[in-house]
Amino acid sequence: MSGARHSTRKFTAILISGALTSKLLGFGREILMAQVLGASLVADGFRGAITAVMLPLAFLQNETVPAVMIPMHRDALKDGNGPQRLGAMTVAITGIAMILMIGLQALGERAVDALVGGFSAEGRSLTLDFIRIMALGMPASAMINVLAAGEIALGRTRLTNIRASILNVAVLMGIALVAVSGNFHTLAWSFSAAFNALGAWGLYTMWREGVLSFKGLSLSSVLASGREFFRRLRPLLALPVAEQANVWIERLLASRVGTGAVASLDYARTLTESALLLISQPVGLAVLSSHPPKDVGAQIEGIARPILALAVPASVFLAMFAPEIVRLVFSARRLQRAGAVPDQSGLARHRAWPVGCDAWLDPNPHSQWRRPELCGRCHHRQCLSG
Repeated sequence: MSGARHSTRKFTAILISGALTSKLLGFGREILMAQVLGASLVADGFRGAITAVMLPLAFLQNETVPAVMIPMHRDALKDGNGPQRLGAMTVAITGIAMILMIGLQALGERAVDALVGGFSAEGRSLTLDFIRIMALGMPASAMINVLAAGEIALGRTRLTNIRASILNVAVLMGIALVAVSGNFHTLAWSFSAAFNALGAWGLYTMWREGVLSFKGLSLSSVLASGREFFRRLRPLLALPVAEQANVWIERLLASRVGTGAVASLDYARTLTESALLLISQPVGLAVLSSHPPKDVGAQIEGIARPILALAVPASVFLAMFAPEIVRLVFSARRLQRAGAVPDQSGLARHRAWPVGCDAWLDPNPHSQWRRPELCGRCHHRQCLSG
């Protein structure tokens, strides 16, 4: 018993260390994005596109999904056909995600109107461009989730630990390219490229190691894996549906408030949720990787106590010192002087143009997002000439 407990603690510590790395990279990503894009139309469009891409995948990779996939793979390992079952599940879930990607590509305009209908015409068009590119990573994203669950069931943490870190590094590179080139689409390409590269690496690595196999794969086995997954997921569906409905309403309402509201909500969420997710997700995955306990109540109490001990004081601290923390982390005053956050009159601007300039959309003089007239507020000719 003590050996199993020690193993669970070690496994949890490894997961927490990976989560800590990804959270630090995530903080760096948000700070750099705040410096380069601020609460601008581009930042809003990128956040809206992420939501449009991830919303349809909620029931395939929500936090509740590992509660289904990890026990399924653990049962398959007991039966001696773990690699084949994991291969069938990978094909089933990736196929569903492929269908969702095609649907999103076909209905992109309607998705933009439904999700961020309050954006301006330029904002909706830019968000649609982001969605077209970022949706290419949907199948790989769902596949990575299946492979990561299979690794957790085997007592491994590679994909789980590096998944968020790789994505954060890729977005950091995309933000840097935006700062250098002024091409906002590099953000979207970095997002989809990270998922596809990691998915290809994970698929090849696990196949080479023999923990993933497609031998004897048939349509009936793929359909059986899919049916078993959704049968087990059915009691938990209410949670991802409720969470994604909340995200949809939040995005829709924020898009009608004004430019920068969507991005500002995500900047705030970075501060309010990072510490809790740093602890709760690794602990939950470690518990799922072990066998069911005899005393479930005692285990729940043992997990809840340290999480609450950290979360409650942190929540009070954030509530009391929110303005100071925002200024410290995101350098809000320096951003506003540089013109990357909106002034009181409305539209957020890029740092290279005056605050309140209505003609700015893209520093590229040949961009389709540039308006063909001078700014009516400041008559700044560089807004058009670049």
